[in-house]
Amino acid sequence: MGGDDDAPRWTADVPRPEVSIDYEDGVYRAELTNYVRKGDRVKDIRVRGPARSLRREAKKDAAELRKAAYCGGSDPALFHVRLRRKELETIKWKKEDLKEFEDVEEIQNEPPKTLAQKRQEEQRKREEEARSGHSDVLLRLAAADKPSEAHKPVGPNWKRPGSMTQLPQIEGHPSNSWFIHEKQDSSGKYRAWLFFNSSTGKYYAQKGTGYLQVGVPNSPQDYPVSVRVGSANLSSRSGKKLDMAVVLPELHKTGFMLKQALDFFDKPASLFVLCDGLRNVAAASEFCARKLHTLLLPKLSARASEWEDFELTDLLRDVVEALDALLLSSPASLAGCSLAVGLVAGTRLVLGALGGVRCIVCRPPTPEAAAAAKRIGISGPAPWTSQLLAGGDAHTIASEEERLRIESVSGRLVEGPPGMASSMRLSPVSARPAALAAIA
Repeated sequence: MGGDDDAPRWTADVPRPEVSIDYEDGVYRAELTNYVRKGDRVKDIRVRGPARSLRREAKKDAAELRKAAYCGGSDPALFHVRLRRKELETIKWKKEDLKEFEDVEEIQNEPPKTLAQKRQEEQRKREEEARSGHSDVLLRLAAADKPSEAHKPVGPNWKRPGSMTQLPQIEGHPSNSWFIHEKQDSSGKYRAWLFFNSSTGKYYAQKGTGYLQVGVPNSPQDYPVSVRVGSANLSSRSGKKLDMAVVLPELHKTGFMLKQALDFFDKPASLFVLCDGLRNVAAASEFCARKLHTLLLPKLSARASEWEDFELTDLLRDVVEALDALLLSSPASLAGCSLAVGLVAGTRLVLGALGGVRCIVCRPPTPEAAAAAKRIGISGPAPWTSQLLAGGDAHTIASEEERLRIESVSGRLVEGPPGMASSMRLSPVSARPAALAAIA
């Protein structure tokens, strides 16, 4: 990279930014891992690029994110990186922009002899790794001294490795000072995925056939927050149930049952999903209600370090994009649904909405508001306050922009009753006991 000469000087205990290309959910994404000092710890913060259909496009994104990271230095807010990431979402790379990046997909066009050689090299590499693993076991059995106590791992459920556990071979990291953190794989077997050396105080995660240094894991907190949930549904005029609600108030228990442990995630952790079926069909809402948590939990489980607010927002966006791709390739693709998601992480609530659904926070009147209402002669209880946090009229007839978009593609909006558009806007209303009784 030409910009490395101008890069800021990182200290010895803070690694330089690293980039990788991930292939998941049928698309390629660049991922930048940036390390920042937070108090007395080193934390890794990750920013992912937009979804790309070609690996070379994701490589170009990775190069751009890495340049932005060097430009921003050790900024813990990653202002330059996040700004560049937002710009990348609007960029469609041209062929001449990608000349310097090899397209790995073109490997299929290599001669058969070259592919055979590559397979032989991969086989030799696996055999060497196996021999190295056996050597490591013998070395650890021979080491009778106690592990270093210079540093202690952060977080729960760390343990000493067994004699058959393959450990990183890293210079300056004594082999008798490793601790491991395990989680279940798809078959239910526990396997090491995080490694900590008590002599150096550094953490590593297994990535592919190698090991990547990561930041200090999150020390999960259990906050005194009570989460109470409920859902209600009104059938359509035809009597169909078009709306689906997913309520997972204890996400740690759900993750454990699905072999996606959340050992480093703050408590309480909850997930709420509302799917509103369109076109008088519930197929899409049922599909999304069943799938969304299965896409979210593996991503939460794969992360040990603390989540920044913008990382949780990016996570929900990536999950919904993957869900949309699955829906479009399913038999329910023509049904469609609106979607709202709420994720509780300790004392934080992350919300997102698509389509004609809204996320609203309602608060009871404060003593000051009640006193003010009484002074101006308002009888009865003071009204609650409501605040729109996600969703709104972006995809309803109340939006002029939406109207113009539909008309630009030769569509037409059917006018509803007079005042319908204004009635869809948000306003706080306090329901009286008599009104609630009438609904029941």
